[in-house]
Amino acid sequence: MTGKRYRHVFLFTGQGAQYHGMARALYASEPVFRKWMDDLDLIPRKKISISIVNFLYGEQGKDRPGFDRTLISHPALFMVQFSLAKTLIHHGVNPDCLMGASLGEYISMALAGVLPPDTMLAALIDNAQILETCCPPGTMIGVSDSFRRFEQHPEFYDNCSLAGIISPGQFLVSGFKPDMERVMQYLKETKTGFQHLPIRFGFHSPNIDGAEAVWKKRLTAIVKASGGFTRPDIKAVSCCTASYIMTPSIDLLWNIGRAPIEFRQALITLNGELERQAEAFGPSPEPVKLIDLGPGSYSSGFIRQNRIFGKGVRICRIMTLFGNETRNLNKLKTELIP
Repeated sequence: MTGKRYRHVFLFTGQGAQYHGMARALYASEPVFRKWMDDLDLIPRKKISISIVNFLYGEQGKDRPGFDRTLISHPALFMVQFSLAKTLIHHGVNPDCLMGASLGEYISMALAGVLPPDTMLAALIDNAQILETCCPPGTMIGVSDSFRRFEQHPEFYDNCSLAGIISPGQFLVSGFKPDMERVMQYLKETKTGFQHLPIRFGFHSPNIDGAEAVWKKRLTAIVKASGGFTRPDIKAVSCCTASYIMTPSIDLLWNIGRAPIEFRQALITLNGELERQAEAFGPSPEPVKLIDLGPGSYSSGFIRQNRIFGKGVRICRIMTLFGNETRNLNKLKTELIP
């Protein structure tokens, strides 16, 4: 993949990271961000008669229930992260490479031009509707331990699926709700650290298999109507395959939500490219910036856990739970724009 040296890598995250009011300050202060949010909001308004902008930034704020509902969180996560990416690009911070985990991979594919953003957003809303129709309740859990534990204990492998390997000390499990409740009880009894993600389906597991045929059929029609897939015009690393996205397909778009998340292996792929670039071009005069565009900046923390990248890489974050995204964005604009 070596062509030119990477300066900026954009990172996008998936389900479970959402929270009410995410990027509220950007919506208030950044005209480009606000325009993209408002334009994209036309899609859920038309398809499901819901304004995601009002849901995120309306008067009810964080007290509004239902943010674990996929029909809300799918478009909200897409809209916020895509709009932030377009804001950075407007300010001159252009990505040389993209990497998205789970739903974040759909965002990276839209930004890379594989499908137009409104088409991808419409497809994700359809995905959420089909999940609600075809699949029983499920959920996901982040476990603070080596994934080897999954292979060794029937409390895991008898009840759920290994949904992702995030780092040497963090993995994801997923499945049907009754089974996952048994898993959580086991984790409590063994005093194992875990996080129950605020989602209603077990992505990356058989819990969502009932949606496969229906969504693939719907997705095929959507892609055909939009003129078909386009090869990405920005290099993008897939956390589904742990390789660069070369030829988009309907199967790949399904597997992004169904196959395990290979987050750690995708980081290894990205680091391998950075090492080849260093060998080809010599030491970089400035660090490569990995810019986390996800709410809560979870990707930043997971990257640090992996300890894969050397001193030539700097991890940057924008949206945090402390609501200082405007300050962080202004800092990036000052530091990164030549």
